[in-house]
Amino acid sequence: DVIFLPYLERMAASLFYYKGYGIRDDVKWPYVSAWFKGLETRETYRGTQSDFHTHVHDLPPQMGSCCSSKIPEDQEQMESNQQLVDRGPWEKIPDVGYSIGQDQASLVAVNRVVKHWETLLKVNPTKEETMDTALRCALTLLLTSEPCEEVSKLPNEAAVGLWYLSDRISVPRDMPIHSAKQLRQALKR
Repeated sequence: DVIFLPYLERMAASLFYYKGYGIRDDVKWPYVSAWFKGLETRETYRGTQSDFHTHVHDLPPQMGSCCSSKIPEDQEQMESNQQLVDRGPWEKIPDVGYSIGQDQASLVAVNRVVKHWETLLKVNPTKEETMDTALRCALTLLLTSEPCEEVSKLPNEAAVGLWYLSDRISVPRDMPIHSAKQLRQALKR
């Protein structure tokens, strides 16, 4: 399991994204699906589990080009899956079979962002003062589900900075899978 799991996890992500095909499917692949569900009951696996977004955007630099399906019957599902992975809503992606409390996941995400606040502002292409306010608004939204007043006063470049950050969240390096999904959702609103 330890040796094979990372490969199957990457295969599940890349097939979903580039081919429109799901292997975490209880009907088509009941044993594979049951295997993933069994692993997800183990805290040791949950600590290393990644998400489809991280895998599909990490694979091309690691392995070379990943090619989208050219089969006409696959196009609609593949494009729908790509939209889901790139733009959300991330809770609908079939890359995890368990849930945790939304509050717990949000708190972990906020903790990780606050811990690396200065670095996140420095590496972002958006001006630090703009990004500081935009990130504060995104975290407020994440914790309270309420938009902050300052968001309407931000320049358009704030959205670019938030999307930049969202696309660079790496699971599990930066935070657990559910925390990343919720943070991405707040950053891209």
